[in-house]
Amino acid sequence: NRAPVLALPAEITALAGDIVTIVPAATDADGDAVTFSFDASVSSDGTWQTTDADEGTHIVTVTASDGKESISSTVSIVLRHKNKAPVISLGDVYVEETEKIVLSPTVNDAEGDSYTVIFSTPFDVHGTWQTDYEDAGTYAVTVTATDSNGTSNSVVVQVIVTDKNRTPVFKI
Repeated sequence: NRAPVLALPAEITALAGDIVTIVPAATDADGDAVTFSFDASVSSDGTWQTTDADEGTHIVTVTASDGKESISSTVSIVLRHKNKAPVISLGDVYVEETEKIVLSPTVNDAEGDSYTVIFSTPFDVHGTWQTDYEDAGTYAVTVTATDSNGTSNSVVVQVIVTDKNRTPVFKI
């Protein structure tokens, strides 16, 4: 009986937090069925659900066995930093008709990237809306922050505009 011949990529590169899949190939000169096993965090099907904490280089041993003989080899898994989307904090807003609303979301980017903020209608590009006597109602407003690497996050806030009683107008 001869040991199987194992073929692996030398290196797999992915982003921390992604699923990494190791796809080994093997041949056996005797025609025996070959099974694979993996060490460390890799499951029996060759997958590894990485986390942000796994960033860096990891060496994984893969073993091919025909049931009688086995051979092992390593693959280097390089997990790069994954850009995180900005986090937006903004609560619901309650106002009366004719009030001016200025949305001021708190935006935090874990990497310190610069970001832009976009507001859906009826707000302008600065997050401002001057309400009028006809604006009573509930509005679902989307606020989106996009960092300088193109990663974005959105939140939907409720803007509740209550009816404001108008001063009566008398005609004589």
